Amino acid sequence: MIRSGWVGLLMVSGIWAQGNMQERLNALVDSLAANSVVRMDILQIPAEVTTRTRMSAQMLERQFHYRLTIGDVRLWSGKDSLTAALRSVRVKPGEPADLRWGLIFYALNGRRMESLYFDGDGASAQLGDVPAVLEGKLFSWIRERFAGVFE
Repeated sequence: MIRSGWVGLLMVSGIWAQGNMQERLNALVDSLAANSVVRMDILQIPAEVTTRTRMSAQMLERQFHYRLTIGDVRLWSGKDSLTAALRSVRVKPGEPADLRWGLIFYALNGRRMESLYFDGDGASAQLGDVPAVLEGKLFSWIRERFAGVFE
């Protein structure tokens, strides 16, 4: 009896965490639409760069090979397509991954609003500090827009 109670608690907890992650992503989409997101950094380490350990979000932010900053997302021509790509995403729980891409979003006051990270092929991701799978068009949007910039 106690054992099944724990399983039920874990299942409810996992569903809550998944819902919370989706809400975080939806809040980012709403912030973009409301022009509350001002700056965005795109970070990348090429997949062919080998490391001794899996690349974490913190490591990616310190050791990136490429960084592109969109200084004013509100005026950027890619804002609408980014918003559409983010709207397509469905968040599911995931496992820690070797992260190679990062998107970091900032408010007008410089406060970090949200961050998204992906492995080299987009199969695994991270929303803030939570491992996830981000299903949808976002990673293909990132690759189409920025892969050539960083080569």
